[in-house]
Amino acid sequence: MTGTVSITMLPARDGDCLFVEALDFRLLIDGGRSLTGRKALPEFLGALPVRDGKPTIDLMILTHVDADHIAGLLTFLGKGAGGFMIGEVWFNGLDHHKTAAGLFVPPRTQESGVNPKLPSGTLNVIQALKFHEFVQSLSIPWNERAKGEVLMVLQDGSLPRLTLTPGLDLVLLGPPKQKLADFYPEWDAAVRKLNKPPTLEKRPKFIPTVENLHLLAKLQDEPDRTKPNGASIAFILEAGEGDKKRRVLFAADAHPDDILSGLERYTNDGRIFFDAIKVSHHGSARNSTSSLIDKLTSPYWLVSTDGSRHEHPDTEALARIVLTPGDEKTLVFNYRSKHNKRWDDKDLRSTFRYRTCYGDGKASVTIVV
Repeated sequence: MTGTVSITMLPARDGDCLFVEALDFRLLIDGGRSLTGRKALPEFLGALPVRDGKPTIDLMILTHVDADHIAGLLTFLGKGAGGFMIGEVWFNGLDHHKTAAGLFVPPRTQESGVNPKLPSGTLNVIQALKFHEFVQSLSIPWNERAKGEVLMVLQDGSLPRLTLTPGLDLVLLGPPKQKLADFYPEWDAAVRKLNKPPTLEKRPKFIPTVENLHLLAKLQDEPDRTKPNGASIAFILEAGEGDKKRRVLFAADAHPDDILSGLERYTNDGRIFFDAIKVSHHGSARNSTSSLIDKLTSPYWLVSTDGSRHEHPDTEALARIVLTPGDEKTLVFNYRSKHNKRWDDKDLRSTFRYRTCYGDGKASVTIVV
């Protein structure tokens, strides 16, 4: 059974919107900013071949509530999903966070009279908490493969493994139960801040060179601790069997220590090979720490961002990635920006044996592994 996996990064501004296809199974991960859900995503889905008896999207995953992941899906679902069929949605909503915190959650009931149109203006807590209402109004099964329960990783036991279709498995690496519980008390406050401009930390911005790359890889090496990112759904996608199996790591915006902990439970391999890696948190240095990157190797490292709000990707993170073992690794960007164009330097590429691939910010970027 062939394990070919196609991964497409849609133009999602500073966010994520990924379309994955393997073994005739279609997976959509996050929706980027509102414009992505209004224009790029419907146009992309409309160009896909129609499959008899199958939905346009088999599974839609909203990894967490940050605006650069949820806003586009709220717009998309608020417009009735453009008429496209969605087989199932995964998302840990407010009730799931409460469950992880050990609080009682009354059984859900189908609400009547739900208006699936989003109000205008910036994203707010009411819109975010209405995500499940949009899903219900469109009769989309929610966390069905988890029997409607929380998608999370417990401290002990095996990692959750869910079969999407024969030959295609998804192995959860996060979020840990405790991270969901920790985020619950701050849910409302965090969602209310979603669309506010970021307050960027004032720190030096370095230009990578052949001489300073090893030094840069050692800087900004403290792990991310923001609670919304800690609630991210991160996973490994396994496609195919035996020698033809492909493995892809989708790290969302997850904390590096959570991914590392999951990987250590996943395999005893010293350094784990993946056919492709979606880099955590758009290339943030504190989500791609040395301890995590030293565990990974891959020919493709995917970075989804235009760098507009948080100045991602960070030079320190890409320095660590470039220094990983393996010749001819490729850094794949869906935009060319002032923050990532430096990595197209001929001397850097030649010395450290890597390639670059840039999208134009208008069309999607696809790799096949």
